[in-house]
Amino acid sequence: MLRYCHYWATRFPEKNGSRTGNGYPVDISLNLVTIILSIVLIAVILLQTKGSSFSGAFGSGSDSIQRTRRGFEKTLFQFTVGIAILFVVLAIISSILLS
Repeated sequence: MLRYCHYWATRFPEKNGSRTGNGYPVDISLNLVTIILSIVLIAVILLQTKGSSFSGAFGSGSDSIQRTRRGFEKTLFQFTVGIAILFVVLAIISSILLS
């Protein structure tokens, strides 16, 4: 048991001045949630732009027509905005807590 505790104490020394005490469960959970959220955000953005051409993304496409989002497209857009806001808030919280 002593060897096990010594292993963790040498591998993960306690941070001085951390607001969360030991902080390691918080550090790990914030990092994991950030990674998962970034993967979900990338996937949702790729799903959203799958139907549009690359030149249309910059406004130079000849067939660029303004159209309204309906149904699944509107839901996917709102979900993307929500995930992006959540990602930014989590990044701010992470930078404050882990600094």
